[in-house]
Amino acid sequence: MLRQIKNIKLDDFVRFPLLRRDSQRELPQEFLDTTFDLGVDIALFEKYKREHNFRPTQIPAAAHFLSYLMTVIFENPNSPSLDYSEFMRTLAGRESRVAVLSAHGGNYQGDFVFRSDQNNYLIRDWVSHKTLPSVSTRKYGALILACCNKQGLDPAQAIVPIFYVKGTFGLGFNHTSHLLLPKSS
Repeated sequence: MLRQIKNIKLDDFVRFPLLRRDSQRELPQEFLDTTFDLGVDIALFEKYKREHNFRPTQIPAAAHFLSYLMTVIFENPNSPSLDYSEFMRTLAGRESRVAVLSAHGGNYQGDFVFRSDQNNYLIRDWVSHKTLPSVSTRKYGALILACCNKQGLDPAQAIVPIFYVKGTFGLGFNHTSHLLLPKSS
């Protein structure tokens, strides 16, 4: 089951006095002002919280987790041109709200899927759900797929840009970050 965590802003997270980012890069203020809606597999999120020893009174675990996901995609040495500045250029002139999916990903019968509750769900269905005006109640300027993609499949084309990886998602894994732009109309 996906847990929906809405209205996350990383600005509050990076300003938390006890936290120091490991990254040497400064995050653009526009990036910190972006609002993220996170759909995360509950088992994956609970594992992350256990590994990082979160307590209820500490900084929000969702913001910490989101910061980790952004680091994996936008601070990837295998894809140096896809960084926070490129993210902001892509988002310019679009909604400043971004939907993020974090779950185990893979290939099922040639389709790019994510797993939740031990079931496979099509990535293209999640993309459609987040972007089609008749389905989605929110408007998103971009989508981020924080899922493993060992077969290097491309997600479904959408009306908004999609950031995703090819390879195993995570720090220290050999993956490349990608951007799928919408087709010009």
